[in-house]
Amino acid sequence: MLQPKTTCLIATGGPGHESVVSLVSAGYAFKNMPSWVRPLFLVFNQQEEVCLFEDFSFCTVDGNLARLHEDIPVFPLHRLPELLKQFSIEVSSKIIVFQAIHGHLGEDGSIVDRMKVFGWPVTGFSAQSSMVCFDKVLTKLILSSKGIPVVPYRWYLAHEQNLKRPFSGPVFVKPAREGSSVGVLRVSESDDFNQALDEAFKFDHKVLVEPEILGRELEVAVLKTKTGWQASPVGEISKSTWYSFSEKYLSTTKTSTGLVRDLSEDTINRIRSMAIEVVTVLEGSGFARVDFFLSDQGELFVNEVNTIPGMTGISMFPWLWEQAGVSGLQLMDTILRECAG
Repeated sequence: MLQPKTTCLIATGGPGHESVVSLVSAGYAFKNMPSWVRPLFLVFNQQEEVCLFEDFSFCTVDGNLARLHEDIPVFPLHRLPELLKQFSIEVSSKIIVFQAIHGHLGEDGSIVDRMKVFGWPVTGFSAQSSMVCFDKVLTKLILSSKGIPVVPYRWYLAHEQNLKRPFSGPVFVKPAREGSSVGVLRVSESDDFNQALDEAFKFDHKVLVEPEILGRELEVAVLKTKTGWQASPVGEISKSTWYSFSEKYLSTTKTSTGLVRDLSEDTINRIRSMAIEVVTVLEGSGFARVDFFLSDQGELFVNEVNTIPGMTGISMFPWLWEQAGVSGLQLMDTILRECAG
């Protein structure tokens, strides 16, 4: 007798500024689902109300971004068991949640606690580890305490007064708890530093300031398997300007990606090993992307950790694994099996 399929709820949308990216990442997950699961989209709107869909009819995709249709029927989260019954699924059956929500609700770990009420495991980091990694300041404090090099920084709270530019030259001002490109400003020496702080404080009451690192932007995808953490080849983002949200998702001409081939084997192995060390120190699980800067002086810095890396047509996470010979189907199968236990 055939065993019933495991239901995989692909959590997508949400209240964050990157919900438009989350919808596309969910589409990648749906297209690469292994045969032992039955996928359903668990769609959250801006108010965190939910609906279920068997196909992608709840949104319109435009390249690397998407938008929810305004007329989709939504319900409070506590009614999710009723919605599942409409698809002949009992809340007590085998259900796992694939986490594709970028930003708030997803990357901050809240979705894990929401699903815990129903007893369902969620892919990726635990609620606590997600919360730590979503806070760029906490991440830097933990990594630096373990001797892992991070980009120099200062951090400030909204109530502080008379704040001065902490570094010479151009700096980046970032909300501490937002997506990697949301609310981020590059501030040259001639720009108004305090005005940039005011803009960042619109997104979070805690911000950090970092000096611009001249050099190369490198990325490593990591994946938890039965034998432990595995690291992808090292990729590089080449761009004419800093990687803003529009540069990342709207531009089609300025940015290119590729594998790093001109560094020594020792340096590449060091970067890959450091990526695994980073997620281990942060008590991660499932999968992630670790971003680095390699300065023109040869210094290596961890830039940030993305616990829910994008899976759009331009995203580095699935592309890096493809370069290692891991297909989208194999990638999703590994992630889901690790979650299912």
